[in-house]
Amino acid sequence: MALTKRQLVEDLAKLGVKKGDSLMVHSALSALGTVRGGADTVIDALLEAVGPEGNVAMPLMTGNGVFKIEESPSNVGIVTEVFRQRKETVRSLHPSHSVGVQGKDAQWLVKDHVKQPTAYGKGTPYHKLVELGGKVLLLGVDQDRNTTLHTIESLAGVPYLKTITRQYVDVDGKEKTCTIHDMAGPHRDFIGLDSKFRKAGVMEIGKVGTAVCRLIDGKGMVEVGLKAFADDPASVLCDNANCRDCVTQRALIKKHKLSQEDFTLSAVSDEAGDSLDDLLKALEDEGLSTVELRAVDDREVVDFAEGALAVLRKTLEERGFSVSAISTKSVDPDPEQMLSVAKALGAKALVLPYDRFDPACVKQAKAAGVEILLENRTELPEQCEEVLAAAKSPVVGAAFNPLGFAIAGKRPFLKAYYKGKLKRFVRQLYVTDGTGEGEATLPGQGNGEVKELLSILRCRSFDGFVTIRAETGKPEAFKESAKAFWKLLDSM
Repeated sequence: MALTKRQLVEDLAKLGVKKGDSLMVHSALSALGTVRGGADTVIDALLEAVGPEGNVAMPLMTGNGVFKIEESPSNVGIVTEVFRQRKETVRSLHPSHSVGVQGKDAQWLVKDHVKQPTAYGKGTPYHKLVELGGKVLLLGVDQDRNTTLHTIESLAGVPYLKTITRQYVDVDGKEKTCTIHDMAGPHRDFIGLDSKFRKAGVMEIGKVGTAVCRLIDGKGMVEVGLKAFADDPASVLCDNANCRDCVTQRALIKKHKLSQEDFTLSAVSDEAGDSLDDLLKALEDEGLSTVELRAVDDREVVDFAEGALAVLRKTLEERGFSVSAISTKSVDPDPEQMLSVAKALGAKALVLPYDRFDPACVKQAKAAGVEILLENRTELPEQCEEVLAAAKSPVVGAAFNPLGFAIAGKRPFLKAYYKGKLKRFVRQLYVTDGTGEGEATLPGQGNGEVKELLSILRCRSFDGFVTIRAETGKPEAFKESAKAFWKLLDSM
């Protein structure tokens, strides 16, 4: 049997819609069942449910063409398009997220939408309706259709929001360009917020016709959403590793976190990816823009010819990457050759084992503006301190390897760093961990005291490099090591 306006009004009242309410409505006509009179009847029922003292608003979003307030159709459902065409509907001027309103506050709600810096943040109809004490009504649709959730993202200032431009025709008939900040990205898991709204008691669920509907208190929804973002900026991003949208947005969150640190996060090239493209993609996914070059495409970087180094540097710069250091797997590295490669790639440093340090290279390194960082492998802390002190040069420092000291039977933090003299020389910390028996583990799961080292370096405003290095050398291990690193950092 077809639904009538009276039945729809009764169902809306049971859901909690009251006279004087201001509603932001998202709908799917087909979810309601057969409605006598179709979209027009649904609109009439909404207007009757809130009465003349209330407001009914709907997003009237459009495509990417030039927006014309009188002509551009809504692309978010038949109910919204019929609502747009009604002469009583007042539409906001905005090229991406225009809103149509009928009700006593319609003019105020839509006023100056295009003048706001964002599409749905402060000063927009979406935020104004919340300030008015309004509610969001989802008629047969879920939270993924709830545009006001973008308002919360904007208010929270989540790092993955972007800036776009759109064209529109103004009231004088002139075509203009609008810069829109805090624009939401692609996929998000807004459905995951549903349970939070239920638990907080800010949402009622019931049926209107055959549609499962949600009526959400606007201010309560914003409060719950802001808390969720404060607890975790990625709270509406999914954990699907194959969802490029969410992986990319998580990377922007990580990048933002790193921008607030004094240190620069890096990773060893051949451990992040087998090919240059794979490794850069893996680093981008972790929010990194700095890399320690050891091998690329199964070739040691120190063996690259001059032309190949120039191509590599150009590719890195085009992708927005800089080089933290040059290192090698060779047991007998040539410091002069490494220095030449470091200079060609614009690297800040080269990493050598202590037993391959040649004091004769210090003058060359200083002239080239490149540091020489000495990495402990089997050396005791006292041996490292002796070499560094003897060098007597500001261009010679320590690449602190926690796993190396753990294998040497020394406590990396308590003995090698805290009670020793190495702290004066540390310019790089490798995020490595393992047991005293030499078995590599994920950061924070061995005897490397990695968390303690990270914490004390942050206390000292350490502005050197923190470099993720997965000892197995496999890309899968790098992802796990990076995940463990972020877990440690987030726990501080």
